[in-house]
Order: sequence, then C-alpha cells, then structure tokens
Amino acid sequence: KIDQIIQKNSVLKDLKVIYRPHPVQQKRNSKNNFYNETFKNIILDKDAKKFYKKKFTQSFVTPLNYYPSLIKNSEFVIAPLTTLLIESLIFFKKILVLLHNDDFHYETPRRTFESMEHLKILRNREFLNYSYNFDDLEKALVNSYMTRNIKNKKKISNFLNKVIKNPKNFDKNIYNLVNKF
Repeated sequence: KIDQIIQKNSVLKDLKVIYRPHPVQQKRNSKNNFYNETFKNIILDKDAKKFYKKKFTQSFVTPLNYYPSLIKNSEFVIAPLTTLLIESLIFFKKILVLLHNDDFHYETPRRTFESMEHLKILRNREFLNYSYNFDDLEKALVNSYMTRNIKNKKKISNFLNKVIKNPKNFDKNIYNLVNKF
C-alpha cells in the first residue's frame, strides 16, 4: 500500500523507503511476502536481505554501529512499536507509527498500543504521527513527510529524559499494576 501511495501522490514522488523487518520477527500468517511483490519505491535493507529470504527461521544480529547511519540518513522513519521508535527519536526524526489491525492475528500493533500500560506514554505526542488503518495511511504518510524537519527538539529531549534517563516511579507503577492482578 505504501508503494502505491508514493506512486500516485506528487508530494511523495521522490520518496524511497528502506524496509527493515525486525531481526527477531516471528513468522506471520499472511499472504504478503516482500519477495512476492514488485516495488518501485521500496527496497529491503541490505543487512536484512540475506535473512529475510530464509523466512526468519533464525534471528539475525546486526552490529550496533549499523543503526546510527541508517537512522541519521533517513528523512523520517516508519516504525512499529519497537525500540526503533526510541532510537529514531534520539536522532530527532519524525516518526510514523503503524498501528494497524489485520485479519489474521489477535495480537496486533493497534491492540497492543491500546492495551499495554507501558505504551501509554507514546499516546498523543506531537512528534509522532500515527496510522491506525489503511484508510488514514496516505494522510499520515504525507503529513510525516511534510513535517519531517523537527523544529522543537526540546520536547523530544524532555520526552527522552523522562523515558530513558529518569523513568520516574516506573518500577513502582509496574509493581502496583502487577499487584492489581
């Protein structure tokens, strides 16, 4: 769908997407496979390419020094609910968070985002854009592209300080949540 949106939208005509699947992604029950499709504007990350064809029968390890250049050289990042989201914020990148449900799996990004306590902090952040389904994907993609140059880095810095450097009462909150069950 992203490739089709790029092809038909003049604002995105020069956009190229590097697809990088999660290195320990579980095999999904889906008819879609990167190699079963032909893309004009999407390429598979070179580091992930050799493992993707193996259908994730094993996880792969990427040297940690690979990620900074990949993220730093991007215009913006399209990310699921993984550490890539936080890593991209460290580089002050605009992020489009994909929160789609699908017809195959119970556990989906949308359900996870809505139900997991530790993800509440990601809700309604102006430096994140969200796509909840295919109907809003084009608008979210264009908005992410158009607002990719973040002017107010202080809000991201404050957020990162809260999440990474000073997760105030995080352990106490988790303890209280667990005790409720």
